[in-house]
Amino acid sequence: MDAPTTAFLGGMPIEVDPTAIDRVLTALWKPATEEAADGTGTTRLALGTLVVVADEARAAPVEAVCQAVAAAYPSRIVVFLVGARDDVSAAVFATCRRAPGGSQVCGETIVLRGGERQAAQLPGLVLPLLLPDVLATLWWDRSEPPAPATVEALLPLTDRGLISLARATDPACCLGLLTTQPRVADLGWFEQHTWREAVAQFFDGEAGVAARMDRVEVVSSGADTAGALLAGWLAGQLGWEPAERRSERHTRWRRTDGEAASVLLTRLPGDEGLWATILSSSELAGDWRVERPREAPGSLRLTAHCRDWCQMPGRLLLPPPDTAQAILAALGRPVVNESRQRATAHAAWLLGG
Repeated sequence: MDAPTTAFLGGMPIEVDPTAIDRVLTALWKPATEEAADGTGTTRLALGTLVVVADEARAAPVEAVCQAVAAAYPSRIVVFLVGARDDVSAAVFATCRRAPGGSQVCGETIVLRGGERQAAQLPGLVLPLLLPDVLATLWWDRSEPPAPATVEALLPLTDRGLISLARATDPACCLGLLTTQPRVADLGWFEQHTWREAVAQFFDGEAGVAARMDRVEVVSSGADTAGALLAGWLAGQLGWEPAERRSERHTRWRRTDGEAASVLLTRLPGDEGLWATILSSSELAGDWRVERPREAPGSLRLTAHCRDWCQMPGRLLLPPPDTAQAILAALGRPVVNESRQRATAHAAWLLGG
């Protein structure tokens, strides 16, 4: 195996002409995929294409996320880093993991670097690099939302989009994008999976109890979007419809039976995300709580009691926020999710949209 291919398989970036990326990759892969005499070798595999747009300053954390994604989901990953440049440069390297039996399974990463002017030309740069017959996902990592022209030109080239409301400098604009683009999701939605699972446990087979809830409170610190998204999901699952905004953090809703309900967003100092979800029923004189204890923030404590009965407290492990795991969760789920869309629309209304 020649030196360039060995370096390529070892994860060393190989500088290439941006107009000759596929030709160079073909030349690098040819000797790499020739099976060795002992039956071990290298298999080139791409289950999808992941297109990443990020700022040059975030190159290191983005690379770490891409490496983690590639280890579990071999792909062609195309990263465009936006910095202070007037041209486009390109480099390629393989992302390999050892499979049972000794063979290597490898995807590939293409790193493009350019300036804002080149970022505006992303559709033309990305289109030739999308693999046929596999899903293409766009991960927009920049804190600024994509410009309308980028949305109109780049999103149609991909099957799904992922953004992070928690990092957005303009969450309202990003929420607007999420509500109008069903194929675009917030990464925070996938990180809240354990919270939704915890709440759902209360009401498995108890639809009658859920129907009598009349108050939801979500307690969080940091960006308002996390609390609003979870509260929006709860209201949507309960079948509530927005009615009136009493204040910035207090809204009134209509239940399916026409009775009034309320949603409160309580914000604490700090930047630790979600702390508690409390559902209450005046009729049943009870509440159902999912709380992250200060003394054990890596878990969720579940408690429930009402006039006629109480439930023994339960615990769930709460995985720490992990962007790579959130991306992998998104890749393993349907592109369009009605529950997520409804939650996003409610979250936008909760935040004044």
